[in-house]
Order: sequence, then structure tokens, then C-alpha cells
Amino acid sequence: MNFRKTSYKSYAHYHCNVTKNTYENFSLKYAEMWEWNKKTQKSIIKTGIVPFSKFCKKRGKVLIAGCGTGRDYQILSEKGFSCLGIDYSQSMINEGLKRTKGKFLKANIKDFSTKNRYDGIYCESALTHLSKSDTKKVLSNFFNNLVDKGILYVAVKIGDPGIYVSDDIGGKRYFMIYDKNDFCNLVKENSFKIIKTTISNHTDNSRPKWLSVVAQKA
Repeated sequence: MNFRKTSYKSYAHYHCNVTKNTYENFSLKYAEMWEWNKKTQKSIIKTGIVPFSKFCKKRGKVLIAGCGTGRDYQILSEKGFSCLGIDYSQSMINEGLKRTKGKFLKANIKDFSTKNRYDGIYCESALTHLSKSDTKKVLSNFFNNLVDKGILYVAVKIGDPGIYVSDDIGGKRYFMIYDKNDFCNLVKENSFKIIKTTISNHTDNSRPKWLSVVAQKA
């Protein structure tokens, strides 16, 4: 199995739990295969880091939601941003601490809320592992955790909508694939003004494309 559509009609807690367990057990494989290889880093810098950095306050305070093993934390910190990375997997955070001098917190983006307000929130792919209803809740939380006119960056997979599965790193991971317009409308429904959208190929051309969205707290 590489990456295929399932017969599931909706993303459920089962899919969340299986995916989380895979990240807990295979964080090193994930880091080496996807996060830290040069091809992926080059793509992320072009489609995510550069547009986010263009609109976010220079040297601002940034929350990296679903920080994984710290790649985006490292890149954004080197650009002068003051970052906090959160992830629901302690194993992923531990792997990130081996690779960066990052400030990480174990937290689920579905529940995370703080009195702090951030100039920017960067969420590269974590929303692909949530149901549509949970994504709507998370986007609302992102809105509340941003300063006025704060910048949000999110990226999701787009294509034939549905629930997909992959076991590329050793365990199953489930993904929500969106229609572009449906996802953009979801962002707008949560009071964000979309500034820029970009569609880019996955570094593995057999997989769905990425939609990257830069939005501002309206």
C-alpha cells in the first residue's frame, strides 16, 4: 500500500488514533523520509515559508501547530521569528529536540488555547489528519489565538475528496482530502480573509497536490 482512497465516508476518532500511534512509533522514519530530506525542505520553503514570512510581522511571535519533528521550527527560527511548536506526539517532539534547539509543547491542536496571542500561526499539514468539523473548530481557535491582522498559513491535500490511507512509514496514516473551493470556504467561514492560495505538486507525484493558504484575521 502506498496511498489509496478508502471506502470510509467521514474522518472519525479511529482514524485520528491510528494516525497518532503511527507517528508515535515511527517518528524517526517520518523525519528521514518526509520532513528533513532536501527535496521536501526546498518545496516547503517555496510554497509555505516564503509566503508566510512575506505577510507575517517580521521577527514576530509564531505558533507552529503540528510541528512534527521540528523542520519548520528550525527554518522559521533562522528567519528571526520567535517560535513555539506544538504537537500531539511526544515521540515527534523528542525527535525534534534531537534536531533543533526548539521550544516545544505537547498539545493537541483540537484543544489548544492560550491567553497568548501570536503574530502568525503556521500549520503545514496537520489539518489533513482531522475531520471537517474538527478542522472548523481548530480554525476558530487559530482565529482567537492571533493578534488583530495576524497571519495564518495552512496547507492541506486536495483532489478527489475523501479519506485516504498510507502505510509508507511503517504504520497506517489516514488523510482527509479536500476540494479546493470547499476548504477555502471553510477558512472564510471562520472570519479569515484569504490573501494568497497556491497549488503545488507533492514531492511524490503519485500523491494528491497541496493547497497552501495564507490568510489574515479579518
